[in-house]
Amino acid sequence: MKIFTKLGITCLLAVFATGMLCAQQPDSEIIPLGQEKTIIGDPTKADAEVIATGVPMSIDRINSLNIEKQINNAKGTDEIDIIGGTSNAYNSGPRTRGNTFYCSEDKILVEFMGWHDVSTDPTQMWMCIYECNAAIGTYSLVSATDITPAPLGLGWVSSGVINYALEAGKYYMLLSSFEQACGYYCDTDISPWPYPVAFGEAMGAVGFSWTPQAEFPPLSTITPDAGAWDSPVLYHQQLITADPITDDNDLGIEALVSPVSGTLLSANESVIVNIKNYGFNAQSGFEVSYTLDGGTAVVETVSATIGSGETLEHTFATTVDLSTVGTYEIEVCAILSGDENPENDCTTEIVEHIAQSYCEAGTTTEEEYIANVVCGSINNASGWQNGVADYTDLSCSIGAGTFENITVTNGAPNAFDNVYVWVDWNDDFEFEPGGDEEFELAGDAQGAEFTASLVVPEDAPLGEHRMRIRMAYGSNVEPCGN
Repeated sequence: MKIFTKLGITCLLAVFATGMLCAQQPDSEIIPLGQEKTIIGDPTKADAEVIATGVPMSIDRINSLNIEKQINNAKGTDEIDIIGGTSNAYNSGPRTRGNTFYCSEDKILVEFMGWHDVSTDPTQMWMCIYECNAAIGTYSLVSATDITPAPLGLGWVSSGVINYALEAGKYYMLLSSFEQACGYYCDTDISPWPYPVAFGEAMGAVGFSWTPQAEFPPLSTITPDAGAWDSPVLYHQQLITADPITDDNDLGIEALVSPVSGTLLSANESVIVNIKNYGFNAQSGFEVSYTLDGGTAVVETVSATIGSGETLEHTFATTVDLSTVGTYEIEVCAILSGDENPENDCTTEIVEHIAQSYCEAGTTTEEEYIANVVCGSINNASGWQNGVADYTDLSCSIGAGTFENITVTNGAPNAFDNVYVWVDWNDDFEFEPGGDEEFELAGDAQGAEFTASLVVPEDAPLGEHRMRIRMAYGSNVEPCGN
């Protein structure tokens, strides 16, 4: 049975307070995630005719990359749609891949993106929009953005801001066209089908059942085969749309950029907003304001000019005090005389100053356990705690640039046990592995007693510093987790 015991100690440098947290639990094994890819050499084949190349990314890897989950937008009202997914992974070139859409209401396509892995070659890439009056017919190229060379790495590859007017009743292909091999991804068996989006519905994958010709620069027209949209498949794309402009004078707050919820918020946090001109007329000399928890408004004048459809980032000269842990309400407004649409003038955001805390560690199984810790003036005996024991009320002192010996006694010795100690010298609430915050204790042949010298960095700040000790069977001893 793999068991470890964790001990946390709070320390002071110069005046050194100490405390302990004790726990027992199995250690865990970290499995590296990766992806192998094979190049498909035949650019004439549709993806439906081949087996997806490589190993699709695991859900753990997808989550680690902060990919937003696919939005099942049943009402078709969201301004950001993420469609398709990464269940099937391909890597080849040249290729033209994307999706076809039916537009049911007028919208502005602000920007669209494809999920690509450009890890082999910096490929030539174009982001293209094709338009047609029918689902099957001749689509004409209406927008093409050359983003060559495509950015290296795995992530969203963007058209940039294009602000293209989508017309109700028309059909559109939104495509990535790339010359050198790169990764691209799709999901099959999409439901509901067709898949609703903010401006209508996604109705088919370009390049799955039918393959367009990839040319550079892009072809002026594309004609899909009959049945091209029969399969419920979508390539992984993100679409950003906005309502079309209808008013002459309309300013609004698009977003509160800063501050955002987090730890270590200060007494001088910058207030930064994105102001958007939703009207036809350019605007300048208007006011913006913010209030904190309904208090007195901070009002400033913006002298810069914002053109129709443009966004301006404004940083208020007056900062806001969020130094106390808690929740704050910030309302930001654009103030324009004669504004024809007051509904978008203001936005309210909740910002939370989150108290910092150390990562959790626990256990549920008793075998090895920390029976005693001696460190300076601390001499603390303990038994099996059935979880975590808190000894942060104990203390000792160590001077900066000096050291103190520590001895940990195993209550159920095993020759394969190991003990590690971490001390958060820089008080960032993290136990850094492999540096001056981590100590591996030397054990005797029976695994009964472990010792080390805790060396305090000369530049360590005076004050309290948390120490954590863990015991584990085997070599994989981590400061956090179960």
